Parts: sequence; structure tokens; C-alpha cells
Amino acid sequence: MNGSLTPRAQAIRHCIEAFIKERFLQRTEKLDAGSERYEKEKQAHEYLTWLEERVRRARSLQVVTHPLKATYPDAHVRETDSLFCPPESLTDHGLVATASLGNDYHIDATGNAASLDAYRLLTQNFEGSTLLQLCLEADEDMQSALHPDPDIGRQWLINLADITQPKTSQITSHGFAKQIYWFVGDDPDDDGQYVLLQPMFSSPLAHQVFLCIQEDRFGDAAKEARKARNANQPSEQVLHIYPDLSVQVLGGSNPQNISSLNSTRRGTNYLLSSCPPIWRATGLRPLLFQDTAFRRFAWRNSARWGWDAHYWLNALREFLATKPDPTKQTRARVNGMLNGLIGELLVFTHAHHDLESGWSSQTDCHLPLAQKLWLDPKRVLEDDDFAQEWQNISWEDEVEASFGQWVNHQLGQTIDFLGDVEFRRWAKELRNHSAWKFSHTKQGERITTSKKGAI
Repeated sequence: MNGSLTPRAQAIRHCIEAFIKERFLQRTEKLDAGSERYEKEKQAHEYLTWLEERVRRARSLQVVTHPLKATYPDAHVRETDSLFCPPESLTDHGLVATASLGNDYHIDATGNAASLDAYRLLTQNFEGSTLLQLCLEADEDMQSALHPDPDIGRQWLINLADITQPKTSQITSHGFAKQIYWFVGDDPDDDGQYVLLQPMFSSPLAHQVFLCIQEDRFGDAAKEARKARNANQPSEQVLHIYPDLSVQVLGGSNPQNISSLNSTRRGTNYLLSSCPPIWRATGLRPLLFQDTAFRRFAWRNSARWGWDAHYWLNALREFLATKPDPTKQTRARVNGMLNGLIGELLVFTHAHHDLESGWSSQTDCHLPLAQKLWLDPKRVLEDDDFAQEWQNISWEDEVEASFGQWVNHQLGQTIDFLGDVEFRRWAKELRNHSAWKFSHTKQGERITTSKKGAI
């Protein structure tokens, strides 16, 4: 068959054969040559047999930049559409998005995970292009390399090129693939008065971020810079640090069910920290001559230091004064206001963490030990006895109980049905609040790191 091919068509065929051979070696790596399964794989990986199956499977794939499966994994490619929006076709609006990638980006494919090897074949490079691009251009040599029969080769070429087209008869989305918009105007009927809070998942952008962070964390230059830093030695390499980096895993144990690039990343998608900056209070003095920190927390002029407990206390007090029915909606509304109050408590906590360490050791500091441990954690670096007490997490229970008592006292001035049940509820809500627990965990990590650095 090669004798009837042009030299260029023969080169394309060799490219395809090399890919099929690589796939065959991967499939038979742990099989004994000559075994029944080995021979079955050998037959399945014959050139025309393998190609015919992949051309058939290509109908269940779509080349995309924004795979819908990353938002809702059960969105089938034949029932819903994903977007193919190359960066050059998008408007660069000044924010980091798909358009920021320019000409340097990776396209993705989504659909039947068992068919992704057909897409990987089409991504093989040939003379500075890809086999997919040759299919899209209806390249005659590509057609000849696919099959010796011109009619079959032409049909295979068309079927492979069709991988870039949606598989639905009309533009179709999925009921669970929703974007989140926020109304910012006066006319809710005007689509232009909404801003997009949750955009569609951009696979090329996620992949570029992944590659960049991987190189910054695990590349040779990063290893050299980290080694020099640990040895306290100068280095010409730049050390990149990504604080509070999170990982979102898409696809679970089968990341290829989402898309090809997601499979390449093994489902890993890096999320940069988007937490708001911690309030740096100025002019705040150590808590002296007070027997409880909650007295300062309740200051009416505390907004200049970043927290305002009265806003949520007043809202909670006014709502409970109406004696609402004990329904699910009532509980949800109370929880919302209580979460707001806990948020203010977290600001209060961080503001006192910024004070010079050891302020709670002054003789004029009359706070209970549990509250000293709560608000002056950096003191553990210079006070071994204090550090031992801090490791005993029972102080957290005391702080949470004090919070519950304080909320009951503040509300009890106008609400007459508060008692032990409500006290336990306020304390439990604080104990179970994710940000409250996370703040203690992160503080412990910082202290541990500081101790290691001091040794």
C-alpha cells in the first residue's frame, strides 16, 4: 500500500503508525507475548482495524475550550454543547481569562472517555501542524494515508474533522450547568445589568495555570532555589511561593471522563487563594484591666478597628423579638445572622493576633487563661508554660462557652425566652463554624513553622 503513496503521505502514515505502536506497547506491557490476550490486542492494533474503530468513536467526541462536563459531569456530549472559543476569537477585557493566552494555548476534547485516544492521535504533530488541522484542511496526503480506498479515506477524513463540531442538532445546554449572575442595576429585565460571578470553566486557562505552577513548584530551577533557601545561601534562581493554594479534583477516580486535558492533569486544578486581606488594625492596644475580651468586642465604636458586633446583634435581637415560628426558614435566618456575628469575631481575633506577642503576660491583663491563649497565640514562642497550655485545646471549649453566654446576655436584655438551649446553640455554632476552626489550624501551622525556623 505504501508504494502508491507520495513521500509526504508516507510520512503521515509513519506518524500514525508510530502512535498506534506506542498505544499497543502500553496495552501489552504486562502481557506475555503469544498469549491469547496479547494476540487479541495485536489484531486490534493493526493499522486499518485500529483506525476504523477510532474514526467510529470520534463521533462521540468534541474539541472544546470550555467543556461542560467540568461544570456538570453527567452532561452527555450528544445531548449538550460545549464551547470552542479560541483565545484569538475572544475580547481581551483586561482580566485574566481565556483571551489572555493569545496564540499559546492547548485545546481540549470532551465526550466518551473510551474514545479519547482518537483525539490524542489527531493532536500528533506533523510538519509544524497537527493531524487534526490536516483533516480540517481536507489534505489529500492525509486522506491517502488514512485508507488506500479514496472514497473510504475521504469519508474517514470528514468524520475526523467533524470532531470540532457539536453533536446536537441545535444549541443545547443542561439544566444543572448554570452560571451565576448578580443583579447590579435597576431593571431586572435588562441583561446588561448583571455581572457574571461564576464563569464557564476554561480548560486551556486551567491547564496553563497548572503547567506554570507545576514548573514553579517542582521544576529544576525551583528545586535549586529551594535548596539554596534551606541552606541560607544566595541563588540566582527565583523562588515562587503560592500561599494557601488549593486543589480542585475534577472527575474523581476517572478524570478522563471530564476531558482529555483534565486526564493529563490527573484531575488536578489549582485554585489560587481569593481570601480577602486580613484587617490590620491601627491604634489597637492590648486588652488590659478587663476580665473578658467580649466587653471590647461589644464596643460600639469598634468599626474603626474592623469589626462591628452590634450590626448583627441588633438584627438578631429585632428578629427574635417578633417571636417567629420555629420553622426551617426561621432557623436558616438565625444561622445567617449568627454567621455574620462569628465573622466579626474572626476579624476581632485577627486584629489582636497582630499585636506584639506576649502582651497577655502583663500583670495588668486580667483575662481568663483561655482568652489569653485565644488572642495572644504567638506568646507560645517565648513562653514554654504558655505553649503547653496552648497545645491543650480545651481552652477552645471555654472560649466557645463564653461566646454563647455573651450572646445570651446581649440578647437577654430584650428577649425573655433565652436559656440553656440557646446558650448551647450559640456555642455549638461557633464550634462548628469552618472559618473559626480553620483560623486555629492555620495559626498552629504558622507557630510550628516559626518554631522550626528558630531552631
